[in-house]
Amino acid sequence: MPNNKSDKNQQMASQRTGAPLSHIETQANKQMQNPVIPDDYENTSYSIPKVTAAIIILILIIALPVYFFWPKSADCGQDKVCFIDKANNCGKAAVRETIGTGTIITYATNNCVLTKSVETFAGDEPEDVVTFFKGKSMSCEYEKGSFDSILVDGISTGIDLCEGDLKDAILELRLAQISLE
Repeated sequence: MPNNKSDKNQQMASQRTGAPLSHIETQANKQMQNPVIPDDYENTSYSIPKVTAAIIILILIIALPVYFFWPKSADCGQDKVCFIDKANNCGKAAVRETIGTGTIITYATNNCVLTKSVETFAGDEPEDVVTFFKGKSMSCEYEKGSFDSILVDGISTGIDLCEGDLKDAILELRLAQISLE
């Protein structure tokens, strides 16, 4: 019969597992001193950063040329000569024209299509006019190298070459004016 508590624990452990506790402790210490490491452990520890770096470099190789050579929109401000030059080349550009006391017309072009719209209305513009034209636009297609500058000489000039709800609204207004005369 065991004399002390340690001997008793050892005896109980060996009865349950069939090995004395000291043997189990010795084996555990050996495992801690000589852990089993897979053969490819060293190779895999650096593979994730290498793959990540390769992906980032690949993205940069693709993204940088796209950024530098992608056609950018030219904001020509109110310079119609700048706009007509870009439009003739079917480039992406925008120009604004102020009419009267603050109504601003926007002309935008991209891929040989001109879009006309009213950007803002003057403060003294009648509410009926604002409601009638707000949010409407028209698109006018043209051939490369033959942009007609008349298209940017006002909101209603050259509308026979255009389509859209703004064109419809202008024609409706013209018919109403004719019927009043």
